[in-house]
Amino acid sequence: HPTALDDGSPTQRILLTEALRGEGATLHNDKGERFVDELAPRHVVTKAILEQRSVTLDCRSIPNLEQRFPTVVAGARARGFDPVSMPLPVSPAAHYFVGGIAADADGRTSIPGLFAAGECAATGMHGANRMAGNSLLESVVVGRRVGESGMYEPPQRRNVIVPPSQAKATEPVLDPRIPEIMWELVGPIRDGGRLLDAIAALSELPQNGYTELCMMIARAAAARVESRGVHIRSDYPDPDPGFAVRSFDLHHAHAR
Repeated sequence: HPTALDDGSPTQRILLTEALRGEGATLHNDKGERFVDELAPRHVVTKAILEQRSVTLDCRSIPNLEQRFPTVVAGARARGFDPVSMPLPVSPAAHYFVGGIAADADGRTSIPGLFAAGECAATGMHGANRMAGNSLLESVVVGRRVGESGMYEPPQRRNVIVPPSQAKATEPVLDPRIPEIMWELVGPIRDGGRLLDAIAALSELPQNGYTELCMMIARAAAARVESRGVHIRSDYPDPDPGFAVRSFDLHHAHAR
């Protein structure tokens, strides 16, 4: 997400909705200059922001800002910023995965009884730069298909999810070095050398779910020697046609 409130917190920054830019909020660098089309795709805006020393989002031109965006205004004020009277410091922040779990058009995965829909799923219904409309499509369409398909799943293939209160496994501890490694070395603009450095740094940390997930992200980014959507490789700036494939099986869609 290009515009999170840069309040100095290393984690849990609030997102300043893209609707603000759609309603006329503007981005400015440290010289007060506008430097990017605020309505450009997310990865374009993100890259442009990261190329500046510091950036602010000016929402003051939006009429009735406090009434139209009460959550944004309240969240910013709680952190010491007032968008009604001042520009807000912003920086990009991690928001969601653009796919990850390979699934077909009915949300089926390679694990019997496990379905995936929405932001976690790679169904092929969104590209390399997910937008809000695609998320809505997957929530409404794939969510319904998952529900329908799950109803007819053979009983012996149904997996039971244990409620957290009954689970014996303890929550893995997030090493405070992980966010720093991921932002500095596996951030929105990547290159092969820094990705290898990230893999080496992560391998030296205590291994748990967090470490393993970050290692998977870094290795996948290192293997994808191209730029596509939100995956920007400064050493491979162009897309590779070899990666231009869809991941889901159309059989179920055609069967309907």
